[in-house]
Amino acid sequence: MTPPRSRAKPDGLMRAVLRSLFGVALPLAALLATGIATAQPGKTPAKLAASAKPAASAKPADPAKPAAPAKKPAKHGNGGAKKPAQSGSARGKAPRQKGSAPLAPDPAARSTVSGGTDTAGGSRAEIDELNAVDRELFPELTAKEAAPWQPEDQTRVSASGLPPPPSTTSAAAPLPSAPTDVAWLQSLAKPDIPFRWDPRVVRYLEFYRSSPKGRSMAASFIKKFGRYGESIRRVLRRQGMPEDIAWLAMMESAFEPRAQSGAGAAGLWQFTSKGATAYGLRMDRWVDERLDPERSTDAAARYLADLHKRFGRWELAFAAYNMGYGALLTSIRKYNTNDFWELCNLEAGLPLETALYIPKIIAIATVARNPAAFGLESITQDAAEPFEVATVGASVGLTTIASRGGVAVSDLRRLNPQLLEATTPPAGGTTQAAYTVRVPVGAATKLEGHSFDRPAAPEHDRITVRWGESLESIAIARGTTESKIRQLNGISSTVPLRPGTTLFVPRTRGVPAELPIVVISRPPALAPQKRHVLYEVVWGDQIVEIARVLGVTPAELCRWNAIDQSAALHGKMVLQAFVDPKRDVSDVRLLTPADAKLLVAGSDAFFEHFEGKNGRERIKVVVKKGETFKGLAEKYGLSAGMLERINHRSRYDGLSAGETLVVYAKESEPAVGKAPGDDPYEPGGAEARAN
Repeated sequence: MTPPRSRAKPDGLMRAVLRSLFGVALPLAALLATGIATAQPGKTPAKLAASAKPAASAKPADPAKPAAPAKKPAKHGNGGAKKPAQSGSARGKAPRQKGSAPLAPDPAARSTVSGGTDTAGGSRAEIDELNAVDRELFPELTAKEAAPWQPEDQTRVSASGLPPPPSTTSAAAPLPSAPTDVAWLQSLAKPDIPFRWDPRVVRYLEFYRSSPKGRSMAASFIKKFGRYGESIRRVLRRQGMPEDIAWLAMMESAFEPRAQSGAGAAGLWQFTSKGATAYGLRMDRWVDERLDPERSTDAAARYLADLHKRFGRWELAFAAYNMGYGALLTSIRKYNTNDFWELCNLEAGLPLETALYIPKIIAIATVARNPAAFGLESITQDAAEPFEVATVGASVGLTTIASRGGVAVSDLRRLNPQLLEATTPPAGGTTQAAYTVRVPVGAATKLEGHSFDRPAAPEHDRITVRWGESLESIAIARGTTESKIRQLNGISSTVPLRPGTTLFVPRTRGVPAELPIVVISRPPALAPQKRHVLYEVVWGDQIVEIARVLGVTPAELCRWNAIDQSAALHGKMVLQAFVDPKRDVSDVRLLTPADAKLLVAGSDAFFEHFEGKNGRERIKVVVKKGETFKGLAEKYGLSAGMLERINHRSRYDGLSAGETLVVYAKESEPAVGKAPGDDPYEPGGAEARAN
C-alpha cells in the first residue's frame, strides 16, 4: 500500500529553508519581514507577507524504481555546423540579401516560439569559472548521482522538494560564513525583473559579498558591463522590456562578442545557427551576425519577448532561453506547474544548469544595483567604444577602408566582429550594393566621396562565381594562382566559394597546355536531341542542386553516372549529363566532350593513362605450371596485396596452369594480346553493345 504523502507545516518548512541555507532557524515572522517569500520590485514587506504561500513537498520517489536518465535539453536552436552556412545553396537557410540590410526574421519560427498565430571565436573563461564555482556553492546539488545498479540501502532519496543541506563530508570549499541576520537583503535595491529570495539567489549574493573570489568575479562582471551594457539597455527600453535582462548576456558570453561555445553557439547572446536563422541573423562564409553586438541584441530581444509571450513570466522565459522552450514545456506539463521556482525544487524538474542560471542573473543584477553593499563602489566600468558608421561597397578589403580612412585594420576588425574575412561581403549577382561598417570616430568623414563600387586597378576584372567553379579552376583559366586571388579579395578561409560570390581576378587569360583528363564512370548513353555536358563537382554541391541547375532529375544523374544519391559528393568528381539545348546554363561552368579527353573508368585507355604515369602497363599473363601468386607478384614488381586488389582473389588461392591473371607490369615486359571487346570504345566494345 502506498503511504500517504506528507505535508510539512508552513512554519516548519520555512525554518527548513533557512536551516539549509544558514544553518540556523529563524522565527517565521522574521523570515517574512526580510522578504523571503515571493518578492517583486516595489512591494512592501507587508504585501510580501500577505502574498506568501507555503510550498508543497514533492512526491517521494519510489526507491525500487531507478530514475530514468534525464535527456540533456538542447539550447535554443540546434548545434550548428562548424563551418559557416553557405550562401547560394538550397539548404533551407534564409536567403541572403544584398548589401548590409538586415534579414527579416522568420514569422513562422517566431510564432512557434511565442505560441501565437503571428508575432510583430572568443573566450567564455569567466563563465566557465563561474560554472566551476557552482560546484563549490552547491555541493549538495552537484554531487554525482547514484548509479542505477547501486543497492537500495545505499541510495539517498530526498523528498523535501528543497535543496538538502551541504554534506559535512564534502571535499568542496566551505561556503562563506552566513550571518544570522538577513535583514540586509531587504535594504537592497531590487532588479527590475521579477524574482524571489530563493536560497540559491541568497547563496550567490553571500558569495559575492563575503568571498574574496566572489567579489573579484563580480567586479570583473560589472567592469565589463560598461562596454555593451548601456547599448543593450537602450534596446530593451525601446522594446518595453526589463533593463536587467542585459545581465543575461553576461551569463551567456561574459560580454565577449566573439565568444564560442562547444555546442556551436556564438556571440554576446550565444545564438545557435537555427535560432539565428529564425530571428533574421545572416550567416554565410562572409558574415556571421551572431557576432554583431547590435543586430544580435535586437534578435535576442525579439526572441525573449516571444518566450515571455508564451510563458508569461520572465523567469520562465530565461529558463526557456537556456534549456529550449520545448524542453521547458515538457517539464511544465509533466509536473503540472508553471512556477519556475517550484520546478527548481522538484526532483528532475529542471536541469541543474537552468535551475542555477536564473539565480545567477538575479544575483549579479542585484549586486550591480548595490555596489556599495558588496564593497564594489570603487569599480569603474569600461567605457563603451565610440564609433561612426560609414557606407562602403561590396567586396572591399578592410585594408582599403583602413588606408582611406586613416585607421588601423585591427580597429576595423574589433568594431566589426561579424566580418569573417578581411573584406566586406560581395553583393549577389552582378548588382553591387553598399555595405555599412563601423569605423573609429573621424574616419567616416574621410571615407565620404570615395568610390568603392569598382576595382582599384584597371588590370582587374569583377566576376561572379558560377556553379561548378572553384578558385583552382578560376586561377587556371586566368593564368594566375589561388593565392593571388585570395590575397586580392581578402579571403583567408579555406571553405570553397559558392555560386553567386563576386570576385576580383586578374584580367589576363591563361591557355591550358593540353586537354584535361576527365574520367566518366560509364560510357555515354547518347540521347537524341540532347546536349552532352560535363560538370565538375565543387565542395558543398548536392546532387539535387546540380540536377536543378541543369534542368534534369537526380534519378537521371544517378543513372548516367555511378552515383549513390544518399552519399555525399566530393570536389573534383565529374558528372556527365544530357541537357536540353534550349536551357540557359550560362551561370554554370560546363565542359563538352570536345573540351576534354574522356576516359571510361576501367577501360584499356583508362589503365594506359594512369598506369603509364607510373611507368607500367596493364597486361594479362597466362599462369604456367608451378607458378605461385607470390612468385608472380615478385616477378612483376608488385606486392602480394596489390595483386590481390587487381584480381579480386586471395593470395592464398592455388593457381592452375592456363588461367589468366591481370598484372601492372613495367613497360619493358611483353604484353599478351588484348581480348576483343575489352575497351568500351573499340568495335564490339561496351559502347557499341549499348547502341
